[in-house]
Amino acid sequence: MNDLQSLIIGAVARHIAGWLAAWLVAHGLLAQGDSVSWTQMTVGILIGAASLGWSLWQKQGHAIIAAQAEKLKSQLQYHGGPKT
Repeated sequence: MNDLQSLIIGAVARHIAGWLAAWLVAHGLLAQGDSVSWTQMTVGILIGAASLGWSLWQKQGHAIIAAQAEKLKSQLQYHGGPKT
């Protein structure tokens, strides 16, 4: 799998994780209050940490793709551009 494919799959999965967290909150499975169990807090923290980590990984992927695109652009300019 190349960088672009992993970037797209990661973006889709990150949005699904965000949707899942919103669904859990909307249905009262993740809630704030005195009745929250340790399991619910742990799940909430893990989802938040995973989302943050995934976001950072996505930003790194964007940087890699941008660097590769810039390298390709400079190589094309050096060699006179594409032949038409």
